[in-house]
Amino acid sequence: MSRKTAWFIACGMAALAAGPASTASMIYEITTDTYLDSASPTYNYGARNVDRVVINASSAARTLFKLPAEVWSYAPIQIVSAVVSFYVWSDNAQTYDVSLHPMLRDFAEGTGTGSATGDGATWNTYDGVNAWTTAGGDFDSGYSVLGVKGTLGVNPGEPNGRFYTWDITALLNDVTAWSELQSYGAMLRIDETVPPSGQRFNAYTSSDSTTYTAPYLPSLTITAIPEPGTLALLAMGLPVGAMLLRRRKQGILSC
Repeated sequence: MSRKTAWFIACGMAALAAGPASTASMIYEITTDTYLDSASPTYNYGARNVDRVVINASSAARTLFKLPAEVWSYAPIQIVSAVVSFYVWSDNAQTYDVSLHPMLRDFAEGTGTGSATGDGATWNTYDGVNAWTTAGGDFDSGYSVLGVKGTLGVNPGEPNGRFYTWDITALLNDVTAWSELQSYGAMLRIDETVPPSGQRFNAYTSSDSTTYTAPYLPSLTITAIPEPGTLALLAMGLPVGAMLLRRRKQGILSC
């Protein structure tokens, strides 16, 4: 059994020992995001005010982002729900879905606004220099969460605007998906079946937007059970409790 798997099991046992607990919700801003565009495969968009997903007859675009660092302070067993949220002021996806996938390689956000800056991810590279294994970003197709389209007109003055949300709770309760999301981040990808005419796309508000403020900026909402106290861990009378206490003192992933 790997250390990671043992930790997942140990935290679960600790939570059971702690007994029923209330939950609390926290909203964390997503601050690292960019997109990749096959129409301009050497351009970086790390400082753009939008995060695009696109499919048409000649090109595609995909958004990359990192989950907030705060999420990794929770143990999977603590997380009741984890929901990623992006706002689009004019939804042009029509019947197409937008899916979230864990990444398989880290990437550099970069400082480009649609230029070949060389300091961030592009369609061809993950850092402006080194190539992806597959152009367009290396993502794990084995894990996929469909976006849920919220109510139109949620923001006054934008009748075609809405939130898209992705419930990643199940991913954070999977050892492999947790590790990929923590190490490399995530991708948003629209259905890439070429439409019969025109294009399907969304331009989500990015963390670099100067027009919008929260709650219309990218975010992650975590609803969680507070971590078990030291007495609860000691009361277990198991090596698991000692291991968790030791990891807590060392500043390693806590339960």
